Amino acid sequence: APVLQKWVELAKMGKLTGDMEMPTLRFKPVEELYDSEHDSHMINNLVDNPEYEEVLERMRRVLHNWMVETRDLGILEEAEMVKRSEGNKPQWHVGQELENYEEILETADLMYQGEAAIPELLVRAGDPDAAIRFWAVLSLAVCRSGDEEVVSGLEAALADESVSVRLSAAEGLFNLKHYEVALPVIIAALDDPIVHARIRAAGILDSQPPEVNEQLQSAIGPLRMAAEKTDIYRMPGIPFGLNYPFERAIKAISGEEVYYRWSDGASGTP
Repeated sequence: APVLQKWVELAKMGKLTGDMEMPTLRFKPVEELYDSEHDSHMINNLVDNPEYEEVLERMRRVLHNWMVETRDLGILEEAEMVKRSEGNKPQWHVGQELENYEEILETADLMYQGEAAIPELLVRAGDPDAAIRFWAVLSLAVCRSGDEEVVSGLEAALADESVSVRLSAAEGLFNLKHYEVALPVIIAALDDPIVHARIRAAGILDSQPPEVNEQLQSAIGPLRMAAEKTDIYRMPGIPFGLNYPFERAIKAISGEEVYYRWSDGASGTP
């Protein structure tokens, strides 16, 4: 969309500051709540404002109930959805057949609690269900905690049987700058039989700050191979914005291009 292209252009130029910077932050808030009547541009995030605690809880409940009622498919990561649909089962049926839907959603909702949820997340990271493990490990990654137990939990998840879980663990370790241990998992995912996993691996690579490019050089060859074997245009349902994910990552880690997600903030220069 032209408006997104303009935002990216301004971010690269260091012209997004203050409130305008938030849409291009590399790490965005887990939750956002806005008073759209008095804050039409939705700038002031009210999640941590105690005056809106009741509103926040009410809207959480409404969202939760709606997701359970409709069996919202956002509960499954894309590669996991492809795996469960077995290549030909309609995804709607996958959602309807989830007997533990509410348990998966409950695990995802632990992310609201931040670091307070870490002990429970570490337990659920060992759950038999891959969808529960995915949300547990993703939430650990989002915490960006250098706690020894968290790092150990993420490292253990690098060997998970689910590529969705492995990639979440690798991304979490990348966020903590543990590149050496996580990079082999990212590179392996670039050759995964599920295209969505290959795309996600490329997306993790292109979101790293330029100062670590040297540590990521070994991914360039696998990225080129992934680009050759993946025909994005023949994939149904893939948004236009995901075109050329492998080429984009190559440009990022080769230093040819600097994207707006290069650090915690989007303004200034790399």
